[in-house]
Amino acid sequence: MGWANILALSLGAIGLLLTFIDRRRQAGDVSGDWLARAADELNSQVLGRESLALKRLLDTGRAGSVAANIGFAERLLVFAQPGTGRSGLLDGVGPFYRQHADGGRLVILGEPGSGKTVLALQLLVQQAEARQNVADANGRAVQPVPVRASLPTWNTDVPFADWLGRRLVADYGMRDQDAAALASNRRVLPVLDGLDEMDPPGQPPHRAKAAVAALNEYVAGENGAPLVLTCRHDEYVALGHPLRPATEVVIQPLNADQIRDYARREIGPGATLAEWDHWEQLLDRLDGPAYAGLLQALDTPWRLTLAVSYSRGGGDPTALLRTPQEGAGSTSDVYADRVADLLLGQFIPGRAQSVGSGRYTSAQATGWLQAVAAHLAWQQDNGMSGTDIVLHQWWYIAGQERVRRWHAHLNAALTFTLALLLGVAVNGGSVTATAANVQYYLNEFPALPTQYLVAGISIVGGLFVAPVLAWRSGRSGDAQPTEVNLQQVRTFHGRRNLLLGFAIGVPNVFFAWFVAWVSGGTPAEAVALAVAFGLVISLYIGLDPIGASELNPRDPLRNDLVVWLALGFALGLALGLASVSTSRFVAGLAFGLLIGLLGSLAGKAWMRYIIAVTLMGHGRAQPWRFGRFLTWCNQAGILREAGNAYQFRHVELRDWLRAKSRDRPAGSSNEPSSLKSSDPLSTAGG
Repeated sequence: MGWANILALSLGAIGLLLTFIDRRRQAGDVSGDWLARAADELNSQVLGRESLALKRLLDTGRAGSVAANIGFAERLLVFAQPGTGRSGLLDGVGPFYRQHADGGRLVILGEPGSGKTVLALQLLVQQAEARQNVADANGRAVQPVPVRASLPTWNTDVPFADWLGRRLVADYGMRDQDAAALASNRRVLPVLDGLDEMDPPGQPPHRAKAAVAALNEYVAGENGAPLVLTCRHDEYVALGHPLRPATEVVIQPLNADQIRDYARREIGPGATLAEWDHWEQLLDRLDGPAYAGLLQALDTPWRLTLAVSYSRGGGDPTALLRTPQEGAGSTSDVYADRVADLLLGQFIPGRAQSVGSGRYTSAQATGWLQAVAAHLAWQQDNGMSGTDIVLHQWWYIAGQERVRRWHAHLNAALTFTLALLLGVAVNGGSVTATAANVQYYLNEFPALPTQYLVAGISIVGGLFVAPVLAWRSGRSGDAQPTEVNLQQVRTFHGRRNLLLGFAIGVPNVFFAWFVAWVSGGTPAEAVALAVAFGLVISLYIGLDPIGASELNPRDPLRNDLVVWLALGFALGLALGLASVSTSRFVAGLAFGLLIGLLGSLAGKAWMRYIIAVTLMGHGRAQPWRFGRFLTWCNQAGILREAGNAYQFRHVELRDWLRAKSRDRPAGSSNEPSSLKSSDPLSTAGG
């Protein structure tokens, strides 16, 4: 009974202490100095992350890979403010914004592939650099921190400032109160991408209109609030130029001379005479009336980059010219669709070849990405983002009802197993002793003392009630990962808080000693409990988001696993330290880690992701290690990172893959088996 009482009283005390700490921390005021430091830390994170994202967009591929060393045509990007004669280049967007943006509000318009995201990113990086270069703390304080966010992830029923604060927590690991204070006090410059992608194609722009109405409320006031917004030109015009007041700039299409200059710089130096001859045949006809449509097929940075990738992959540039069958009598759509198929069809194989690891074939990558694009279409149709691949939400791809059913059953089984293991541990770790005590309890049930009856009923109730509660938890709809941020251990503030928590926990040795004395425990057990207090509290405090991390899209799920393992290790270490023999130390440590492992598997976000990936991997609709595949796609330049999500490099690639997924004939040899029988996408709506 000694260890049972010690564990019960000690865990209860730890829970009360953590609750007290949490309430004090959540209720604490965010002072001006603290908020200024939080803004500076956020600015540093933004600059580091988005500079890397911009570099990847402008220069795809790994260093040293000649095949992938393609300078993006966004270097030629030119924007202009209609009706004013003002214009600028990509590298001058920061000064243009500071001099001409009305109230710090700028709307970036352009055609698909024109470089809206790149221009917004360049502006963000230049604003973050300008803010960081201000030496005076008071001067920095009045300058908002630029932060990029994907508008399609916004549920417009949530106030914009609240959603923006949540993005800071999710994308940068900030504390809730710091993020809310920065957003509500207009200390953030939102750089909002994808207004045109909020509604499904061909549908009325209800979400986009609601978003603009909410944004106008956000920027209202005597001085207003700064904001940067990107949107396709025609879609924004159809909304009636709604963001007021704001300066609008339009990205200009590339002209024939710009395309020729880019091709000479990127292709000419490494091309053979025959290859360059084919390129010249194409370039000479760019503005020829007999080849109408060719310039329009290449007049955006994205399309021009695709053409260079196509050529680097062995494609013939002259195939981009109109064929005799596509003469003047042919519709422009036929020619445009063929060119798009040529360029986009070569992009993924070319990227896969450029990475050069041999990990995935181009056919595998294309098939899996088609499934990803199809699921993004389902997300958009169901009020979620049609652009963001968020791993802790990806379980929907295997079907809501299907995954919840698996989750409920596994939760119940794991909880029942854990309850049995705890029962064995309380009975000295012996299965024989546990069975003997159960037999004794059953035989002597009517005559047992009251405390034994209560304890027995509680244990039996736990064996049956806890699995039922776990089953219900698995069936519930929500599945959010823990907000604990393990990256904090890499920072000065995180390590300081770890030590602070340990210092708070260890003095509880006096309480632990009292518990051990009352329960008949030993001094070694009291010391072990004190160490457990210190470790658990230090982990809880030190790993709480404080706004100084480098998150990537895979971190939230990793945290769900590692946090439980860390807490389990602390428990196991405490149990082991209370033992006088090496064998009992190892057994105690292993038991604690087992509790952590079972706890991590029962975590909703992690568990549902594992279930979905396993189901989809079994049907070959996705790779077994889906997260590693997405990382590979990011390295190959097929996907990009955006906060805690992955996105396709360009929406045209996503839409092309989506169309190919729909057009794939049923029962084709390269079709994932799960899509042949019971398509998980068809049941994703539950």
